[in-house]
Amino acid sequence: MKTTLLKEGRSYEKTKPLVKMKKLLDIMFHHGVTFKKNDDEKLVYSPDNRSCLGDLDEDTLDVFLVRNYFKELEYDKVVECWWLVPGRSLEVGLRTLTSDDELREICCHAKRNEE
Repeated sequence: MKTTLLKEGRSYEKTKPLVKMKKLLDIMFHHGVTFKKNDDEKLVYSPDNRSCLGDLDEDTLDVFLVRNYFKELEYDKVVECWWLVPGRSLEVGLRTLTSDDELREICCHAKRNEE
């Protein structure tokens, strides 16, 4: 938005700062049946079905929203929900998602991933 101002006989335009849009997060869910070793002896999720829960505001994101997303994926009962620390393998990087503290850590990793 521009505003024309007069000062000392001269006019100039003053622009108001733009409101910075909040960045929203996407969480990619890898879901299926079980973990197993592949031919290279690496731990993998099988089958590796993927679904994205997108446009999430980190200020309103909570564990209940994430766990309820499994219902949308047609899972009746969620035994455990895990997340993978970026850059780590499944063998050493899996963490259980049980609290909003873990979600905040996921958000921190997502911000670093954008840089």
